[in-house]
Amino acid sequence: MSIGMKADVDYVRVLLIDDSEDDAIIARAMLSRVRGVVFEEEWVPTFDEGVRKLKENTHDVCLLDYCLGKETGLDVLRETLKFGCRVPIIMLTGTNNQEIDIQAIKLGAADYVVKGETNPDLMERAIRHARERKRARTERELLNQQLVESSRLAGMGEVASHILHNVGNVLNSINVSAGLVSQYLHEMPIDDISRIAHLLEDHKDDVSAFLTSHPKGKRIPLFLNQVEVLLRQHFTDANKELEGLVSQLDHVNQIMATQKTLANATQVVEPVILGELIEQALLMNQPGFETAGIAITREILDVPQVLIDRHQVLQILFNLIRNAKDAMQAQGVGSHRLTLLMVNHPDREGFVRIQVGDTGIGICPEHQTRIFAQTFGTNKKGKGLHGCALAAKKLGGSLTAWSAGTGHGATFSLDLPMKTPEVIALS
Repeated sequence: MSIGMKADVDYVRVLLIDDSEDDAIIARAMLSRVRGVVFEEEWVPTFDEGVRKLKENTHDVCLLDYCLGKETGLDVLRETLKFGCRVPIIMLTGTNNQEIDIQAIKLGAADYVVKGETNPDLMERAIRHARERKRARTERELLNQQLVESSRLAGMGEVASHILHNVGNVLNSINVSAGLVSQYLHEMPIDDISRIAHLLEDHKDDVSAFLTSHPKGKRIPLFLNQVEVLLRQHFTDANKELEGLVSQLDHVNQIMATQKTLANATQVVEPVILGELIEQALLMNQPGFETAGIAITREILDVPQVLIDRHQVLQILFNLIRNAKDAMQAQGVGSHRLTLLMVNHPDREGFVRIQVGDTGIGICPEHQTRIFAQTFGTNKKGKGLHGCALAAKKLGGSLTAWSAGTGHGATFSLDLPMKTPEVIALS
């Protein structure tokens, strides 16, 4: 029996960032009263410790207090924008300040909770919904990766074969949000309010005495106050999910539009961690490296998030790594190495350079001057380089190639501008 009960328990790792140990103890006590969930809390009292723990990305959710000594919870949120925090953060504060609420959401907070107006059920709901939204966001990111993978295919007919599957993934997220909205509506205390109305109707001739003297009447003001808090929370949660539904439906439209206009798609600028894109592009090309005896060397500079078109950068990196793998396989059996390097640009301030180097067949001198030409690559060598060069230019950067000659490998350098996301977040 105990084994069955344990299987139904949800274990949630919570990071508490609060400069008050007393408040942290209160939060722990509140979480311990939630049924069906076991919370494993870790408390840190300072801004620096909180940011360090968030960078580790080992917690399921973070409860972040607004007051942190000299810094505030908003300062923590600004810092998380620089490294792309994956942990959903719920802001806690002692007062209901709409300005702080709006600013926290703009800076990436999943929710905003007033300490004096919450209880174990409301806190559990806020944590659950923050985790659900994170799960839906992860699904959308996976969908974006699948679309980039599809976009590299030779013809739009090949892309079309993946569209229904991709739309299905988004519909799963829509189904989650719709289910949550339906749950909020079913949890509305309509029957309780109806009973209160009937009680007041039955005592309409002595309402004042009923509210001040009768045992049931005296409980009505407190009940109405609790109903107001619950309805306000339901309204806020439902509104957030409805906004998510609109965004997800728009994403479906974007998927369909991608099939029609993929070649001339406009840029969608968003905060991106370039190191993660390099790893994604490598993972998409992973099959074949080990069997071909290709070792991989990484030297990736740790840089903050940048504002750039995720899809175009990933498309370029995917093509460069794929071409490098093909070049090394074409060179024949032997010891080969793929080198992935990201550094600050040596000559252009505010730019980063990503290099993809290989030990493959190399580039002969007569080809180095036209390797990015539209007609080059029709014989399966240097696939997609013309489009990659155009995409790099569209991003405000450039793509260049260097090789010591046939049989000596090649290195492709992608130079990109670095723009931080803080300007958009605070605008």
